[in-house]
Amino acid sequence: MRRWVVRAVWLVLVGCAQDPKDGGADSSGDRDSDGVPDGADCDPDEPAVRPGGAGVGDGLDNNCNGQIDELFDLD
Repeated sequence: MRRWVVRAVWLVLVGCAQDPKDGGADSSGDRDSDGVPDGADCDPDEPAVRPGGAGVGDGLDNNCNGQIDELFDLD
């Protein structure tokens, strides 16, 4: 009986664990699946924005350098 209880508790705990890619609270996750952990990503919810990303003229700071579309003249 005791083994059954231990296994049941283990299954509940394993089944309730949050996956960081699913928006869990783990700061080492990658919510936007861009390959950069959320703690190092300047916009962890936008996959087009990450350190080292390419500026593409979309109005976003794609490379996390603090400048928006620095290579494009949007006038």
